[in-house]
Amino acid sequence: MRKSELYESLFTFVSVCVKARVKIIRISTRPLRLTSGEDAGDQALNPPSPAVVRLVEGRPATLRCTAVGGYPQPSLQVLVDDRVQLAPGTSMSTGSTVTLQDGAGRGLRLVTVTCWWWTVNYRARPSDDGAQLKCLAAVPGLPAVIDTVQLSVDCE
Repeated sequence: MRKSELYESLFTFVSVCVKARVKIIRISTRPLRLTSGEDAGDQALNPPSPAVVRLVEGRPATLRCTAVGGYPQPSLQVLVDDRVQLAPGTSMSTGSTVTLQDGAGRGLRLVTVTCWWWTVNYRARPSDDGAQLKCLAAVPGLPAVIDTVQLSVDCE
């Protein structure tokens, strides 16, 4: 076997067999900043998730679920009191980016996947007051990573 074939088969083996868990997950009502620490892979999403997200009944609101890490790319799901279906008329969007950073050794690179789910027209219902808003990030074959906040719905 030639050297190039060996590298190609090794890369294929690694890319198929390696799984990585989501490192960070956040719920927010506005965009988050991804910051890097001194070490490769030492990252944080700022600000952290609030304990309570305040919404006004019937008024469109932005909700975001952001996950950093995970391989292959994690799937994201947002639940309100374990309901998969959000309020009628809620449109959702998803996206992801891949960042390459220098790794710890010669020729090594660290791949970080950041993915997000968001809606700009979530309309809270009175029954959502006190409900748990959950953001789940799952990589097949690994336990899901969950962030939970409480919804507080004010009357208009």
